[in-house]
Parts: sequence; C-alpha cells; structure tokens
Amino acid sequence: MRTLRHAAERLAAAQSTDGRLALPELAPLPGVAQVPLMADAPDIRDDAKRLIEHLPAGASWDDLAYEVYVRQAIEQGLADADVGRTVDHEAALARVRTRIRRPA
Repeated sequence: MRTLRHAAERLAAAQSTDGRLALPELAPLPGVAQVPLMADAPDIRDDAKRLIEHLPAGASWDDLAYEVYVRQAIEQGLADADVGRTVDHEAALARVRTRIRRPA
C-alpha cells in the first residue's frame, strides 16, 4: 500500500497549474532506437484503414493486433537499417547457431 500512496503523491506533485502532467524528460538509452511519442506520430488513420480492409473476413482482434505488430516491427527494422544498425548474414547465422546448439 505504501508504494501506491507514494505513486499518488508523486503524481499530484507532477501536475502543473493547468492540470496537465509535467513529467521530466527521460534520457535516451544508448544503442536503443528511439520511438516517437504518440503525440509526435504522424496521422495513421489512412494506414490503419488500409490494414483493416486487407484483413480476411472473420478476422479477430488478435489478427489485427498481429498485423499492427508486424507493421511496426518492419518499420523499426527499416529505420535501423537506414542508420546502419545491421548485422551481416554470417554474423547472424553464427548467433543463431550458438543459441540452438544442443549439448552432446
């Protein structure tokens, strides 16, 4: 219960005079791609409509969530490649091989 009370106190202290939260800026983590805040993101409604229209009849919420996840993963991968965060094929294979080796 102490942590909940502490969180509520911190939340109340973070509110500015206009009622909005005044949260501190977080420092970026080294080596981690920065994702834009939702407020900074472009309008995605047209892309979302297109994605939904391409779902098969009878698609579930899980199907939609998966499609959104795949889309985001591809966009993040392309952004990483654009700035040179890549691994060559042989290095990737070496990583996979070390993880799937079974003890003799």
